[in-house]
Amino acid sequence: MPIQKRDYQKVQKSKREALIFLVFQKGYKIKEASNNLEIKYAVAKTIVIAYRKKFILVKREIQSTKNCQFKLRENQTSVHQIITKIGGECVNENQNLV
Repeated sequence: MPIQKRDYQKVQKSKREALIFLVFQKGYKIKEASNNLEIKYAVAKTIVIAYRKKFILVKREIQSTKNCQFKLRENQTSVHQIITKIGGECVNENQNLV
């Protein structure tokens, strides 16, 4: 028997974006979202894992030789920035908190 090659088809960009939106923003399970969009579950799972690795699980390294220290602050504004993300997309960004 000769070995048959499979014909692979790319998933359209609009379907990929819709899958990411349904899974990360709406909270659908991968299986539910893939059934709604008529994408094979294995392909949908691969898309979700790749998205997590690329956009959500970004490693942040802090290079410092100093030990952590703290000090009470009174009547001073903070220079820290709080960023809230859901599914890799920025939801809320606050600056200069007291």
